[in-house]
Formats: sequence, structure tokens, C-alpha cells
Amino acid sequence: LQGTPANPIVIRGRGREPVVIAGQVRIADSRQVRFENLHFAQDVTIENSASIHFANVVFRGRGTSLSASNSIDLRVTQSSFTEFTTAALSLPCSADVHL
Repeated sequence: LQGTPANPIVIRGRGREPVVIAGQVRIADSRQVRFENLHFAQDVTIENSASIHFANVVFRGRGTSLSASNSIDLRVTQSSFTEFTTAALSLPCSADVHL
């Protein structure tokens, strides 16, 4: 997924009920992507990416809910982590992370 600062790719839940993404999510080699108003039922993995933002998101992955490797400018705002069985976050070789 390749957005730009002026035109990011936005994946957004709509309405009052939670929008649940049931499967695992893998984001690789991506730029300028935003996720808003979603519930991730399984783990989210980010690799070699930049400017990936999560806002008003619930991470319910049972393993490591959010793993980001070799990525920069990761932002997680107004979000929560529940039901994880290991560390909720793993950020190897990532930089400029804002939680």
C-alpha cells in the first residue's frame, strides 16, 4: 500500500458498531497508511514500512497484538490492547514510534 502525505490510504470503520477484521493482518513495504475505528481480532504485523498510523483501534490478538519490524513513524493513538498472551507490542529495529 503506497499513499502520500497529501493522500494517505485510509482504512476506516463506519457506523456505531465495531468493524472487526477477523484474520491476521500483514502490512509490508507500505507507506502513509491509516487505520481508524477498527477492531483487529488477530495479530497485526508491519514490516519495512513508514508512516503507519492507528487511531481508535482495538487490538485483540492473542499473541503479540502489534509487531512492527524495520519500520519508522509508527503511531498508535486512542487505542487499546486486550487478550494478548505475550507482550502486546514488539518493535524490533523500528524507530520514531509514538504510543
